[in-house]
Amino acid sequence: MKPALAIAIILVASALIIWVRQGATFPIVQVLPFCGGHEPGAYDCACAIMLLIAIWGLWRLFRARRP
Repeated sequence: MKPALAIAIILVASALIIWVRQGATFPIVQVLPFCGGHEPGAYDCACAIMLLIAIWGLWRLFRARRP
């Protein structure tokens, strides 16, 4: 079940990335926080916080499943 879940998450994330980028010509790495090639701003900080919250939430979900 875990490999199927991982594949599903990767497919959904890939589809969302492709949908968001529609026609954009910049490298995908530039959407990561602090990798855009410009001075860090509020969006970079918010993105970093959102990534940390997502990782924390996933960690809590997987930890709760263990007996």
